[in-house]
Amino acid sequence: MKQNIQTALAALAAGAVMTAAPLSADDLHKRFHDEIADFFNNDGFFTPPGFARVNFAQYPKMNVYEDDNAYTFEYELAGIDKKDIKVEINGDNILTVSGSKKELTKEEQKNLVRQERFYGTFSRSISLPDDINADEIKVSHENGILKVIISKDKNKSKNTTRVITIE
Repeated sequence: MKQNIQTALAALAAGAVMTAAPLSADDLHKRFHDEIADFFNNDGFFTPPGFARVNFAQYPKMNVYEDDNAYTFEYELAGIDKKDIKVEINGDNILTVSGSKKELTKEEQKNLVRQERFYGTFSRSISLPDDINADEIKVSHENGILKVIISKDKNKSKNTTRVITIE
């Protein structure tokens, strides 16, 4: 349906004259059904098994806090071992959290009826303000939450890329 609309818009932009043919009751019903299905399929809860949708631009989910001394980033990484997570800050003050979540083993998949949990690699980057001190960073991982605390230092210049060890 989206392709039909795009084709029609391209034809109009090229100067074509279009006439609309009346839709039959069956066509109207199919269009209504398709629009409702599209609405529900845009939510991972209603997506068929094996087709879980992940908005990679927003995964992992993150909260950011700021106080006078530091910035705190909390990432929701339930079910991911800390050895499978990489945290780094590059010279342009970009904080990147990346890693992978292992897929279920064949034994765990044996009686699987529906799969909605995400498995695979992920990466999320965020640009940091210039007032960070990349030499004073604490990273911890507890109960599925990765916490990155970066101290503030208004006089600090940018560093090169470095990998930070999770405590």
